[in-house]
Amino acid sequence: PKGPFLVFCLLLHGSEEICPSMCLCTSDMVSCSSSALTKLPQSLPSSSVSLDLSYNHLSWLGPGSFNGMPRLENLRMLYVLVKVDFKRNNLK
Repeated sequence: PKGPFLVFCLLLHGSEEICPSMCLCTSDMVSCSSSALTKLPQSLPSSSVSLDLSYNHLSWLGPGSFNGMPRLENLRMLYVLVKVDFKRNNLK
C-alpha cells in the first residue's frame, strides 16, 4: 500500500512551482518588486494571477514573455513603463 502513496507524493511534489529566489510568492501572486531585475526571471509560477515587477531595471519584454502564465490578469511595472502595445489582445 505504500507504493501508490509514495508515487502520489512524488507527483504532487513534482508539480509544485518554484518561486524565484528574488521574488515573494503566494498562491496567486508573485512580487519581484525592487529586486534589481534586468530581465524577467526564467520561471514564474503559472498559477499566478498578479505579477509585480515594479522598481526594477527591465528594459525589454519580448512577445510571449508571459505565455507561461495563462492566469495572469494584473501586471504592475509602471515605474519602468515607456510603451505598451496591446495589439492582438482580447482585452475587455
